[in-house]
Formats: sequence, structure tokens, C-alpha cells
Amino acid sequence: MDNTQVFKLIDSVLSLEVCLYHQVLPLARQQKSLLLGMVDPEDASAINYVRRMLKNLNCTVVPRRISAEAHKSFLSAYLNYKGQTQIQAEPAKASGSATVIQEPQSVAPKMQKSPLPHNSQQVKAQTPVGQRSPATPAAAKKPAATQPPSNLPVLKVQAFYLSRPIQMLVNLAPQQLIQELLGRVLLEGIGRLYLERHPEYGRVLWTQQGVLQSAIESLPLPVFEGLVQEFKHFFNLPYMPVEQATQVEIERLYNKAHLLLLLQVTPGKHGEEVNLQVLRGEALKFYQQQKIADLSQDALKLAMQLQRKLSEIGNRFDRTLTSESLEALPAIDQLVKSMDLQLQALNTSQDNEGVNGEG
Repeated sequence: MDNTQVFKLIDSVLSLEVCLYHQVLPLARQQKSLLLGMVDPEDASAINYVRRMLKNLNCTVVPRRISAEAHKSFLSAYLNYKGQTQIQAEPAKASGSATVIQEPQSVAPKMQKSPLPHNSQQVKAQTPVGQRSPATPAAAKKPAATQPPSNLPVLKVQAFYLSRPIQMLVNLAPQQLIQELLGRVLLEGIGRLYLERHPEYGRVLWTQQGVLQSAIESLPLPVFEGLVQEFKHFFNLPYMPVEQATQVEIERLYNKAHLLLLLQVTPGKHGEEVNLQVLRGEALKFYQQQKIADLSQDALKLAMQLQRKLSEIGNRFDRTLTSESLEALPAIDQLVKSMDLQLQALNTSQDNEGVNGEG
């Protein structure tokens, strides 16, 4: 399998959210067919969902079995690829310092005629603005139920107009509008909000499971700016305009479910833009595993650097040196002992997790 081709197909045909939720992977596109890797090729609901997504491309689906390990490995590699490239819609935009599950440009493209559910240079199946996407068949796999941390704060949202079309919210004050938008993006699955700024107005785009649900068009700039500030306040970010893409994440309990909310504020061409992503279930678990893997690699690199520095000190050691020259060694020794205790605790937690998993 060609990594580059798979990554491009995730960017343009089947989003990461779809690949995670349905355990599929676009392997190759050949004329009017898409070779689809599937952990379970017998999963009719996943095949039917992908067929609906590809309807406008006139593509047939050719299933191929892949292992769960290969599926996870490719998606992990894709996240690493996105974290390294940090491709933005406009090359002039500053790149963020943190890895985030996102599309290759921005969560929502600079739309011209018909809006697409994701950043794509190809036309994909979509739900018309103002309509909900078709419900995922009941047979589709649901995220595995996990016990949420008991110490998480509860997220309280007061949305009073969920039954109304999102376009009717344009006259609400920013303080009310953010509550209504959060109420929608938290409904189910992997939700996204994208606040896109234009010279004379703003747009708010709402997607669910990678499919565009609805949009607020031509939001007055004062309301748009107020909404941006409300999101900053919600995530405890300074009100001053950001100079480079800034990301913050918070964990909350909502309707007894464990959620991770990722907010990215980016300095766009016409002012700040906001990208909010809600992760839960398997998508949240996958994101956290990737984050731990990244942190582990960072820790390993720092440990190797410490070892090299200590070796260099040993090579340069001269018995004529004064004790002041090595005054940092006791502090380093204490740090190493402390890190050893932390490693023991992590190993114990890992062993316990393994025992619980086997049970």
C-alpha cells in the first residue's frame, strides 16, 4: 500500500472520522472504483455508508480485508504526517505547534458555490445546507463504552432552540449563540464548528461525523467577532489576537459521556478564525493514545540527550576542576531518582491495564 496515496484519499475522499468510526481505509482509487480496506468486510452498514459518500464521484467500492493492526498503524502514520506537514488553506498562515486531527488545509474550505463537508478538491457526497445527514444504520459499530474519569467537570450547555434551523440563530447575541452552537456540535459523534471570516461578514459551519449539517451565512462581523471572543473566554484564552495558530484542549463530562474539546484559533487573512472539534468514544481513545505515543517519543529524545550530556561531562572530567564546576550533579541525581519513581508508577499502571484488558 502506498502511504502517500492513502493519505491523499483520507484528505479528499474519506475523512479520518469516517475511517475511525467505520474501521475502513481508502487504499487506492482506480478510474471508477475505490479499493476500500475494511477490518470487517462483512460490515454492510459501513459499505453502504461509504457508497453514499462516493455517490457523486460515480465510484464503486471494492472491499479488501485488512487487519485491525494495519488499520490503526496507517491512521497513526496519517496523524504523524499531518503533524509534520501542518498544511494550511493559505500558505501565509502560521502553522500550529501541536498535532490535531484535522484536514490538510483548514476544517472548512474557502467555499465558492456549493459547500463541501471537508477540505477537498474533489466533489464528495454531502447533505444540503440546513438538512441533517442520513442516520447511520443501527448495525454500524458504536464507539466502545468506557468508564469516564470521575473527577472531570461537568459541561453545562443551555441551548433553547435546537429544533430551529441554525440559520435562524443569526440574530442572537454572541453569549446565546455560542450556547446554541455547542448544543448542536455536542449532539453525537465527532462534531466540528468552523468560524470562517470574510472581509465583510463571517460564516459558521457545523459538521457531524465528517458531513456538513448546516451553516450560518453572512453573520455580521460584530456578532462574529463577539462569538470568537466567547470561544476564547470558554477556553480561558487571552482576548488579544493570536499571532500564530494556538490550540487548547479541555476534557469534560456531558450527558455522562467523556468528551475532549479541541479549540484552534488561527490568524486568518481577514482576522481570527476558530476551529472547534469534539472527540468522544473510539476517536477520543485513538487521539489520546497518539498523544501519549508522541509524548513518550519526546521523553525518550530528552533522556537520550541527558545521557549524551553526562557522557560528555565524563569525557571532559578533570580532577583539577573545582567542586563548583559540578554543582549541578546532585540536582541531576535527584531528578533521575524522581523520574525513576515516575517510570515505576507508569509501568505499574500499564501492567494493571493489561490485566484488566485480559479480564
